[in-house]
Amino acid sequence: AGWGPKRRAQQRSFFCVCFSILAPRNAEEFKSIGQNETSIKLQWKTVPNSDSFILLFNEGEINIKNSIKEYTVSDLTDGTRYTFTLFTVFGNVRSSGVNCIAVTGKM
Repeated sequence: AGWGPKRRAQQRSFFCVCFSILAPRNAEEFKSIGQNETSIKLQWKTVPNSDSFILLFNEGEINIKNSIKEYTVSDLTDGTRYTFTLFTVFGNVRSSGVNCIAVTGKM
């Protein structure tokens, strides 16, 4: 055995080009700005260079364009507390998400 010319010819070199995409920043000032018995209006500051937002609540997802900074969630139940999570999306990567808790009902 040994490392003669025949053994060296069997060696292979493999290259791996690896890169990572950092998670995008979270939207800032995510809050409820109004509600009634069946809807809650949410607002946030947009994130530059993001592709979109995902609003998560009640195990459902709503895709929102990156230029939108307000969204009204409707068809909710009166007197119910909801937790909303807003993710910023860049490529296929989501931010860690920010939460907002709001309750339906008259102001």
